[in-house]
Amino acid sequence: MFTVAETVILLIAVSILSWAFGWWSRGQVEAHEQWRNTPITVGEPEPPLVVTVRVGDTLWGIAREFYPSDRYDTRHVVEVIRRMNPDIDPGWLRPGEDVIYLPRFKDL
Repeated sequence: MFTVAETVILLIAVSILSWAFGWWSRGQVEAHEQWRNTPITVGEPEPPLVVTVRVGDTLWGIAREFYPSDRYDTRHVVEVIRRMNPDIDPGWLRPGEDVIYLPRFKDL
């Protein structure tokens, strides 16, 4: 089978590999602990765009004014505006009183 010298060399090689793997694993564990203990910072959310209703305004008109129809689907924009403003009656906008929140471009 193995001679005594071959057995000793094999044991030394296995020991060195075990030590190297343990040393590498230690670094991985330390890096993971450092990553786990790093606080997560979240930036301030961007406030929505705000529009005060003017005489003759409609949700469709506001959507077309702020989001050009060649780049955005006006129907989709109107639906997003309605979801962001659940307490506004789209058929009865009151000039000067209603403040309509509009989505940021990235939210569409």
